[in-house]
Amino acid sequence: MFFKRVSHKTVRPGLFNTRWNVWRASDRFVSSGGYPLASISFPLDKSVFRLEPGDAFVFGFPPYDTSQRVFRVVRIIESDPGSEKITLEAVEDIYYLSS
Repeated sequence: MFFKRVSHKTVRPGLFNTRWNVWRASDRFVSSGGYPLASISFPLDKSVFRLEPGDAFVFGFPPYDTSQRVFRVVRIIESDPGSEKITLEAVEDIYYLSS
């Protein structure tokens, strides 16, 4: 059984002076708004992983079909101040989706 989902969103980007720019922006809004983003979370050693929240990285894990996807670090959780163990949370970056 299929369910029809309709989502409405008004977007008013400014400073467009050509139809081509408007088309590219609207294409980006539609493709990123309708794409289910993947999120990952896994434990790491702080000495191995040197990224900060907001940084992008390429992640690939073929058993989960995440080959060469670009993720952005959302949050880094430290287990305790004296430990080198952290938990990384990241979400797939919509700006690197192929069109």
